[in-house]
Amino acid sequence: MRLIHLTSSGGWGGREMYPASLAAAQAGRGHTVSLVAKKNTPLSRFLASSSLDHDLLRVGPYIDPAAALELCRIIKLRKPEVIQVHLSRDLALVSLACRLARLRPALILHKHIASAGNKKDLFHRYLYGRLSAVVAVSEFVKRSLVASCPIEPGRVRVIFNGVDIVKFRAADRSAEPGRSELRRELGAVDEETRLVGVVGRLDPRKGQQWLIQAAARLGGSVPELRCVLIGASEGDYRSRLEREVETLGLGGKVLFCGYREEVRDIFSALDILVVPSFEEAFGLVAVEGMLSGLPVIAAASGALPEFIEDGATGLLVEQGNVEALAGILERLAGDKELRSALGSRGRAWAAQNLSLERVLGQLDDLYRECLAGGR
Repeated sequence: MRLIHLTSSGGWGGREMYPASLAAAQAGRGHTVSLVAKKNTPLSRFLASSSLDHDLLRVGPYIDPAAALELCRIIKLRKPEVIQVHLSRDLALVSLACRLARLRPALILHKHIASAGNKKDLFHRYLYGRLSAVVAVSEFVKRSLVASCPIEPGRVRVIFNGVDIVKFRAADRSAEPGRSELRRELGAVDEETRLVGVVGRLDPRKGQQWLIQAAARLGGSVPELRCVLIGASEGDYRSRLEREVETLGLGGKVLFCGYREEVRDIFSALDILVVPSFEEAFGLVAVEGMLSGLPVIAAASGALPEFIEDGATGLLVEQGNVEALAGILERLAGDKELRSALGSRGRAWAAQNLSLERVLGQLDDLYRECLAGGR
């Protein structure tokens, strides 16, 4: 099948990395795949050093005739049967380009984040009316999409993001090469130290402040606890968090580690993963932690409760409840059997339901349905 993935996003996060992962995996399954990205972005620089077949566009305003003409040329050349659009703002661009090319491939919008506002005006009705289907990465995203956009629930397919389960093989985490050295680097004194990590950019909506406050609430009741914050900072947020750590007297208890390229190694060193995000659209870090065999504590908001069953595949805590998070941390830090049980059950569920191979099969089924339906 001939496929194009399209995104003009200028960021560098899950919304940009995932289309590249999908394209590579689908090419490996025998599809003819091209990824179309915006020039002079982190994604375009990544593609330049990869073996992925790709095309680059200069994309300016929301309605950009020059970009539409260039995309028209690419569509005529590639002759895709399916175009998967990973950014809502690109719908106008791809609709115009397809009209100019006089081709009608199946158009699928892949929604990675929740929708907001009211987009049920005539213009958006036209754009969404041209879609063959919409993929939402969670029921949470689907609900927001149906509420704010002119799309019927039956045309929205929930397909969780797929993860390479082999990459995050749990096995015996204590035997991972270099684990002891990495634990010491992350602040562990010995094997009795309980390393609690948050992985993700430092941003108010990612909830790192909540963990810091919970650590302060614990005081000296769990002296072996160390909190590790892994991720690049958004603006001056790291400085604000560092000041709070100092004010709360947590020096030596909370470590800022910055951005790390390979999180699998980080997961092997941690004892507990906390995902305190506000209304996470999917929660890839939580899934990767589960696949690594880590016990996961997550905020009971957004999409996280869709794959974390409280007490079974992880632990859920009311968003922003410092007292509750502190209590769960104290309980989990002192109960090795519970940590092991949650990690094992979480990994088993994620491996069965969130493997990349499973998701690729679900997408193939959707493509065939769209093409057979003539939309």
